[in-house]
Amino acid sequence: MKRHFLLLFTLLPLTLVMNAQDSWNELTSGTTKGINDFYFSSISSGIAVGQGGLLQLTANGGSTWSPISIGTSQNLKQIKFTEPSLGWIVSSDGSVYSSTNGGSSWSGTSLGSDGLNAISWQGTKGIIVGDNGKTYSSTDAGRNWTYNGTLGVFTLNDVIYYNDTLAIACGGNGNLFRSVDNGSNWTAVSSGTTESLSAIAKAKDGKLVIVGTSGLILSYDPLLGNPSKEGAGLTTNWLTDVFCTENYCYAVGTNKTILIKGNGAWFANYFDDNISFTAIHFADEKNGFAGGIGGKLYKTTTAAGLISIKSIESSALELFPNPAIANVTVKGLEYPFSYEIFNLTGARIYGGVSSNGTIDINALLTGYYCIRLTGNTTTATLKFFKE
Repeated sequence: MKRHFLLLFTLLPLTLVMNAQDSWNELTSGTTKGINDFYFSSISSGIAVGQGGLLQLTANGGSTWSPISIGTSQNLKQIKFTEPSLGWIVSSDGSVYSSTNGGSSWSGTSLGSDGLNAISWQGTKGIIVGDNGKTYSSTDAGRNWTYNGTLGVFTLNDVIYYNDTLAIACGGNGNLFRSVDNGSNWTAVSSGTTESLSAIAKAKDGKLVIVGTSGLILSYDPLLGNPSKEGAGLTTNWLTDVFCTENYCYAVGTNKTILIKGNGAWFANYFDDNISFTAIHFADEKNGFAGGIGGKLYKTTTAAGLISIKSIESSALELFPNPAIANVTVKGLEYPFSYEIFNLTGARIYGGVSSNGTIDINALLTGYYCIRLTGNTTTATLKFFKE
């Protein structure tokens, strides 16, 4: 039985993750204002919003941008489109803007003086959340908005419709809420943290990914129970935004942080530029955009390098024995190299440096693990079983 297991396991795929600078190309955004959010209707056509009333359109995949006046110098926080022609933007001065021509022009409506931070749609139903825990809802495609009160003193940073009836909102001090009546009433959910929750995205497996301060990542299935932490130990930086494609999830944050979830675990990519990211968006599975403070803008056409997959058979890297009892040895990577070991939930167990290619795994419990190996130019992630 063990021989059969070894044969099957060594044929599992190896994902090579190159330095992020090799996978992300810097673009000229044409602005020094911070970018807060993107919307792309295709790999060519997109909109960026941000600080100081920043609103820019591109028709060539971000190579050049054309500014659009929205009539405000306030902070434009989030942009959503319900269909190609109909878009929405919420602003820090309590205004919600709408466009009926694909973003070429916008008209605004004030919902009060408190800042609005996020908007989500399910058909003609919409929910807006903002500062001081305030929430608003619409049932007529945004023609009218109803104030639904406040959920406390903490800012609400994001909101998402999970399905036709269930909406989830998150905010400061670990606040997490759910509503089943289009935001008229909300029930608190125990998030298990007091970190500020910044952003929410829905992954392919149906779970919500929620990111926040101190590198916090939560996995949450609102139909089954409370959130659980994942990706522990990857970073302590503030995660500001998250986006999920069909196969991967991406989180970005301060201090040049880019995290990628693939094959069941989170991994940190490596970025050379000293940048704090504030927004990430993918137009399709491969083409993505990351923006940040000072108008910094980057684009990937290869899903940040994760499209490049080789099998262990064709790779120069080998990890043996597998399964292993006390040690594993890496062949094909020049040492010394650093390593990090994660369980299959993405939690970092421990790491170190190998000066001879051998890694001590005596401290691990029996089970499956991922090991990330970092050499001079390449980071590789392999899987192994500890007996």
